[in-house]
Amino acid sequence: MGMRTVLYWGLAVCAALPAGAQQGPANVVVTPVVERTVRDTKTFLGTVRPQRHSLVASEVDGSVVEFVVREGDRVEKGQPLAKLKTTTLEIRLAGRKAIVAAGLEALRELENGSRPEQIEGARASLESAAAEVAFRRWKLDSAKSLYDRGSFTEDDLKEATYNLDNAQARGRRLKALLVLAEKGPRKERILQARARLLQLQTEARELEEQLTKHVIRAPFAGYVVEEHTEVGEWLSQGDPVVELFALDSVEIEVGVPGSSIQQIELGSEAQVRFSEIPGEMVTGRVVKIVPRAEVRTRAFPVRVLVKNRVQRKSVVFKAGMLARVTLQVGKTRKALLVPKDALRLGGPQPVIVVVREGKAQMLPVELGVSQDDLIEVRGELKPGQQVVVRGNETLRPGQDLEVAGQ
Repeated sequence: MGMRTVLYWGLAVCAALPAGAQQGPANVVVTPVVERTVRDTKTFLGTVRPQRHSLVASEVDGSVVEFVVREGDRVEKGQPLAKLKTTTLEIRLAGRKAIVAAGLEALRELENGSRPEQIEGARASLESAAAEVAFRRWKLDSAKSLYDRGSFTEDDLKEATYNLDNAQARGRRLKALLVLAEKGPRKERILQARARLLQLQTEARELEEQLTKHVIRAPFAGYVVEEHTEVGEWLSQGDPVVELFALDSVEIEVGVPGSSIQQIELGSEAQVRFSEIPGEMVTGRVVKIVPRAEVRTRAFPVRVLVKNRVQRKSVVFKAGMLARVTLQVGKTRKALLVPKDALRLGGPQPVIVVVREGKAQMLPVELGVSQDDLIEVRGELKPGQQVVVRGNETLRPGQDLEVAGQ
């Protein structure tokens, strides 16, 4: 669109407006056109891709009992996507936990050692055995005296000797039991009980891990773009559940020929326009330069990261969209820049509003590189010229302006 066309368009709009609508100056905020050093740019065609992409699969075999998402749904990291049947695992885990509890109590019993009542009982038994030994010794001495006088037979003497030996053996056994009661369980038995308990706990945790794997969760926040299962379907390990795209930020991949690839820098700004969204322009940054050319095109993939936004409950920049990406290449040069707020987009060509003799002049421009919040404009402009950055959305050609801020 040339200057003459813009002026005709402005005159036509003014003629169509009511007479009262053209009265009164418009309050605006202006800023001067600045001259800075920039680099030349080139525009390449690119494709919008998700920042992350995953074909989420099942880690275990099982039957789907719940499928809780649908295509187009947004999911957060960790959100359940599908659930598999877990009845058998839950029964096994309950039994294993009961065995773990029993093993824990057995270990506590060993670690606590003998009760005072047990030790006291062992001592009483040992005292009783000592009394019996004394009694049996007295009986043997009596039997020997009687045997010497011929009143006891040799069998009677042997029986008395046997009874004393038996009482002494019982005393030694009870003494050993008292020592064991006082010392408590052997360390080896405690270590064995601990090892057994650890094994039981490990088996229980393995079952819990298996239960966890029966709930398939989103590995990252994103959008479901394809379903691969349904309730009642049997999934084997590795079978896909959903395809998930992370679209909170997107990458636009462009192929840059070898003649330009050396001039592109990581972190440099890029201007992105979308064929499916007329008038939309966003600023991104170069985040990847793949150091391998595509065999067919001999172009190097360069990826520009752009922050997405949500509109009508869906992301604006969708995977697969065609984009035109303007990258900084070439040598540095002088250029005129204005704030991006000065642009009026939506028409066949960007327009800025210039203040000339207190009136609004619509000036079509061509856009170039951007620097932070500024963007290069090419047209009939000079450094220091005032352009409207606030209040320019509804201005008409030739409308009186009152500068409310600089």
